[in-house]
Amino acid sequence: MDRPAVFIITGGQGDGKSIFALDMAGILKMRNCSVSGFIAEGRWEGAVRSGFDLVNIDTGSRIPLAKRSPSCRPQPGSLQEPGRQGAFIFSDEALRTGVEIIRQAVETNAEVIIMDEIGAFELRDEGWAASLGLLLNNYSGIIVLAVRHKWLDRVIEKWKIDPVEIFDISSISAAEAAETVLLFNQYDYRNELPL
Repeated sequence: MDRPAVFIITGGQGDGKSIFALDMAGILKMRNCSVSGFIAEGRWEGAVRSGFDLVNIDTGSRIPLAKRSPSCRPQPGSLQEPGRQGAFIFSDEALRTGVEIIRQAVETNAEVIIMDEIGAFELRDEGWAASLGLLLNNYSGIIVLAVRHKWLDRVIEKWKIDPVEIFDISSISAAEAAETVLLFNQYDYRNELPL
């Protein structure tokens, strides 16, 4: 089986990668492209991020994904406890739900599958790491990953990704990114011939 085509959305922490991905998904859907997957939308209490919700792109349903731990943030270089990334504790139920969303997206032959976000958690083989590995090896459509600038090179190296294009949200709009994906989807990217 051919490997999928991978596009990457990148930006800094809190720059709006998740909203960009959601906007892009909405545009793709309006143009009759089947899109599945999830985003990790931040929750805020004042100016402090209190957690994340896992949002199903197909249904709009959401469940709590992670919450800020009441304990102190681990010191740099210290070992992370399982299920924890930085100041946040992740829900096992939400992680299982994300895995199920990806499984269903593959089963229904979604043209585009979005995963938000791939980073330090996955680089430790936690979070969505296993799902991403399976997706890269068992799916031949288009994958869109959200990855912070900070982790971009390591994610590309770990999963041996050769991105079709990297969308830096500081220099491209969600509409422009969606158009790029739509144009790409109209062609057989393995043979570079129109379908």
